[in-house]
Amino acid sequence: MPKLTECVKTAEAAEMFGVAQNTLCKWGRRGDIPMRRNPANGYRLFKRSDLKSFLQSIEKASNKLRVAPPPTQRDRHAFQDEFLQLLASHGIPYDPLHVFEQEHHG
Repeated sequence: MPKLTECVKTAEAAEMFGVAQNTLCKWGRRGDIPMRRNPANGYRLFKRSDLKSFLQSIEKASNKLRVAPPPTQRDRHAFQDEFLQLLASHGIPYDPLHVFEQEHHG
């Protein structure tokens, strides 16, 4: 058993990761992160070094899975403006009502 000074309780560890305590406990039960019990009171404990290693593994995985953030309202408007300009540059009229009727009334 590591020294208690090397460990943090569930609430502190969950706060470090920005997750609910239940999430951290689930990770511990699954074996994603080592979890210990305080022999005196049975509280769950997490070693600081284990938390640091787990965080580093998450960061490495997230670097491999970079995903673009969802578009903002401004991004959507910019795309719509570019699309309408493209249509106009090719002489294609855009009538949203006509497009809607074609899609829904075949």
